[in-house]
Formats: sequence, C-alpha cells, structure tokens
Amino acid sequence: MPTDSGVIVSIEQNVVNRDSGVIVSIEQDVQHKQTDGGVIVSIEQNVRATDGGIICEIEQSVRDVSAPAREWDAILTVGGKEIDHRYIADQIHVQRRESDAALMTVTLQPDAGLQDLTFYQGKLITLDIIKDGKVSRIYSGKVDIPEVNIINERITLRCTNTRIELDNALPATLVDGIGYYSSALFSESDDQADELSKRLETVEACLDYDPYLKPHYTHWQPKTTPDFTIDDADIYLRDPKVFVTSRGRIVNRVDIDLDYQYQRLRHRERNFQFDSELTACEYDAWGLPPSVQMLRQAIEGAGWPFTELQTVGLDPGGSYSCYGSTVYYSPISRKAELQEKKDADNNVVKDSNGNPVYEQVSRETTNYTDVYGTSATWKAATRFSQNINERVSLSIQAPQSIAQYGEVKVSESFGVRSEFDDEDFANFSSYSPQPSDFTLSANGDYIKDADSQNGARSQWNQLLGGVVHKALAKIRGSHRDNYVNIQVPLWPEIDLRHTIEATGGRIKFKGKVREINHYIDVVEKEAYTELEIALSRSIGSASPANISITRPTVEDATNYVTTIKYGTHTIPLNGTQDPNWTGYILKQLANVSSLAPIGFKTPVAMVVDTPDIDDASRNDKEVITTQTEEINIRNDLLEITFNG
Repeated sequence: MPTDSGVIVSIEQNVVNRDSGVIVSIEQDVQHKQTDGGVIVSIEQNVRATDGGIICEIEQSVRDVSAPAREWDAILTVGGKEIDHRYIADQIHVQRRESDAALMTVTLQPDAGLQDLTFYQGKLITLDIIKDGKVSRIYSGKVDIPEVNIINERITLRCTNTRIELDNALPATLVDGIGYYSSALFSESDDQADELSKRLETVEACLDYDPYLKPHYTHWQPKTTPDFTIDDADIYLRDPKVFVTSRGRIVNRVDIDLDYQYQRLRHRERNFQFDSELTACEYDAWGLPPSVQMLRQAIEGAGWPFTELQTVGLDPGGSYSCYGSTVYYSPISRKAELQEKKDADNNVVKDSNGNPVYEQVSRETTNYTDVYGTSATWKAATRFSQNINERVSLSIQAPQSIAQYGEVKVSESFGVRSEFDDEDFANFSSYSPQPSDFTLSANGDYIKDADSQNGARSQWNQLLGGVVHKALAKIRGSHRDNYVNIQVPLWPEIDLRHTIEATGGRIKFKGKVREINHYIDVVEKEAYTELEIALSRSIGSASPANISITRPTVEDATNYVTTIKYGTHTIPLNGTQDPNWTGYILKQLANVSSLAPIGFKTPVAMVVDTPDIDDASRNDKEVITTQTEEINIRNDLLEITFNG
C-alpha cells in the first residue's frame, strides 16, 4: 500500500462559453465566461489513517471568444497525396495579400527512417477545409523550399502560388486591358508578369488569384453591397486593432514634367517672278534680256528644285516710238549662203569685168522671240525639318489631404523622343509636290510631325494617360493605408476580392479585404482567420475630377512672302557690283549723251537666290503648357465606440 496519495485521473475539456456537457458521468453547467481552468470535482479517500488525497481531478478551460465554436476538418495534399494529420506538426499558416504571391507554411514530422526530400520539391500542394458540410479550398500552390530540421526531425514546407508563372500565363488581351504601360513611364519589362506589375501601378485596383488560382481584378473601392456583413459576435475579442496611417506615408501632391521631342517635317514652296524691264526700245542700247537657258541655269544654281517655268519672249518685230525717235526692230534673223556659180563644165562663171558670179544656195531664218526671256515665272520648293519639344508641367493635388496634413509632394519626370533620320527627306534634288499626308500650316509650309517612329506617338499617348492614373493611384493608395485588423473563427470562404461591412456596437467599418492569414492547428483542432481590411480616409469633401492633359499647341506665324520677285540692277560706270543683288545685272558702258540718249549698257549676269529659312521655322522650338488638377479622396466607413 503506498504511503501517499495524488491525482490518479485527470480529464480536460474545452467548453465554449455557452455550452455544457457530461464528462465522466458528472454533469456541470457553465454559467459564465471563464478564462482559467480549475477543479470542478474533488474526491478524496483515506489510504492510511494519517494521510488522504485527491484520487480524481477534472479540469476544464473555457475559450474567451464571443462567437460559437464550429466543427471543421482540414485536408492537406502534396503531389496529389493526402497527408495524414498525425504527420502534421505545429501550425499551418496561409498568407494572402493584395497583388502578391500567396504563401503557406506547414511543418511535417514524418516517420523515422530515410527521408525522400524529392517527394516535396516543386510538388503541387493544396489545403482544403471541411466546414458545415462544405469543402472549401483555402490554398493552392507549389512547394518552394522543403526546410529540414535535423535535430527536431521535422520538415517545414514553404510554399508559393507561383504568382509570376500565373501572371505570365494570363491571356495577353487581359493584361493589355489593365491600366497603362509605356516604356517612357516604366523601364522595359522583363516579361508579362513584370509588365502587369507596372500596369497595376496605374490603377486603383488589384489583380489576385483565389485559392483555385482563378484571377480576379478588383477595385480598391468597397462594393456598394458588401459580400459579407459581420457584427461584434463574429469577431474575437483577443486583439482587434485599428491602424491609422502616418503623415510620413501620405502623398497628396504629385508634380509631373513631361517632354515630347520629335521632328516636324516641312515642305516649303514659293512662287518666283522675274521682269527684265527691257523692251524693243532698249535692246539695241542695253542688250537683250537673259536667254531662257541662262534663266534656267540661274534657277538651278539657286538650289531649290523648280517646276512650271513660264517665260515671255522678245517683243514682236515692228516700229516702236522710243525716247523721241522711231526704232525698227525684228526678232527674226535671216541668213543666206552664197557660192560661186559654175557652168556645165564646172567652170566658174564670171561677169564682164572678170569677177566671179555668186549665187544663193540656201537661206536660213531664225526667230529669237522665245530664245530670250523678257520675264518669267516659276515655282520652287525645298524640304527641311525642325526639332519640336512639347513640355507639359502637370500638378495633381488632393486639397482635402493638404488641408489635413499639409502639402506632401513627390516629383516625377518622363519623356518620349521620336528618332527620325531626315536625310532622305531633306535630300530634295528634283521637284515633287508635297506628300499627300502633309497639311498646310499658317506660314505656308506643308507639314507633318515625324513622331510615329518606333511607336513614339503611341508611347506618348500612353504616357499622358499613364502618368495621370499613376499619380491618382499613388495619392489615393497612400490614403488607403488605414486598416482594421480582426480575428474571426476559421473562414474558408473569405477572399481578397470581398468587401466586408461590420455593424457591431464597438466598431463599424466597410472596406475591401487587403490581407488574409489563416492559422490552423489540425492536431489541437484550433483555427482562426486574421483579416486586414483597408480603408481610405479623408476629412472634408472634394469633387472627383476627370483629368485630361492638354498638349501645348505648336503654331507657325502667318507673316510670310508668297512670291519672290527679281528685277534688274545696273553697275554704275567704273563702279562695282553689289554682292547682294539678285536678278538681271547690267553694266553701264556710257552715260546719257546726245549720241546716246539712254546711255549704253551690257548684260553681265542673271542671279537667282532662294530666300533663307527663317529662324522660327528652322531653330529648335519649345512649347510649354502648365496644368493643375485637384482630386478627391474617398472616405470609407470607420466608427469606433468605447462602451466604458
């Protein structure tokens, strides 16, 4: 017989705060919530006359929750093989967060013996929950790292849903429809997943995969009708928290500088007119006007390809009243050819004086009217390019936030450059009219902006929309860093795409789920879900803005000469020619005198010079526009009440 006594039977149970049950045929009622365990039945016996002790002790623990416990079970599979619960150690943790990879950590304690780590590596892993007669998947992914603990003889599986692979497998049309992307807004993407990540920076939404790996694109704004409504009884009172964002996380102003550089192609045409001012009265004393050939050579030497050369020739033959006298003139030249006349014997025929007799054998008549050009008209053109730089200075501000926190701004700059080789375009050696896709500008040029090379125009248009929405997402996203953190009984159905509204007395809120953490102990049958609900918060109100960037206007001036005119210049007697003269150049040989009523001159040169390209059309042109826009910040429901 032992000399002392002690506890020989100990039975524990977990009882929720409103249930009771029979344990070892001993009935008990729990009338109130109790967090500690204690002795509810004590039976003593005397083993010796001098000693006594408890031979049966029964303890219980009552969970400190405000919602009833629910029955559930978990099914874990690796590579399609179900893992028995007895091999699962510690706690399974599933973590899912907006626009991030879903993770799971589970620790196994397999049987003793040689371990086959290849069984786990890269294998598909799933976790299903059976609750209320319904099977719900809460995780699908692959084993990323099987981590071995040799001392404790455990293997911890660190798993991921391979988000990058899932993103890369999405249909391209789906990705293209999300947000904005431009290589000017972001660096070149490595793959579709990288591009999607950048596109999501330009939207107030997220793309996430549910536990079945189906993608869902969800706006940050809570749905009008929530997916789930809960109250205080659904929330564990362990440690609910409300986090309010700090000023250091706030952005309420984004200043953006945008540059768009490209070349404007110009096809310039001008009309030209020449008048020698010479008539039949001056032909004899001053010389004839330039020949058409001389005109053509002078025009060609000017450098602009020309067309439509029209000339007016010499005055018609006849008598002219010139400077008080009559002048007879004819543009026709007649030339006859004579040769000695010979008889039948081929002897030269002579006259009575013994001189050879000549006879006319041919007669040539030449009309010089159109050989010379008294006046002329033509059209010439040139082509060149001009560098254009459009600059947009844009400021997007949130006045509600600025009033609350003061101005907290970030600055960004982006640019697009269209690279165009204008060598072929500017190499304009023979005349052709303006291309059909050129338009007439105010200065008379036909123009076209060479801004589509390498997709530059498309990039610019994408950039204009992208920078606005990227700024909106940055500003509004920083104001969404308020959140409620709550714990609830294991909730397999909850997903990142869901909106939750709480209607309890302690806390009221309505927001989108941003993070889900499931904690599951399949051995102890304890599990709960921790939720992070994101809320946008602001003070005051502002009107929502539909922002559209206004590009600066690149305009040409209208003051240009449509027709270039050339006349005549005379070098004075014993004088020199002015190098800036254009037109028909004559040289004075004799001044006016009684013998020369109009003096004597002689033609020297025909000079045609095209006009210089004006600086406004040639030099780099920069145009700037400044724009300020105000946006609103959403104020999601959040009410905290202390009951005292």
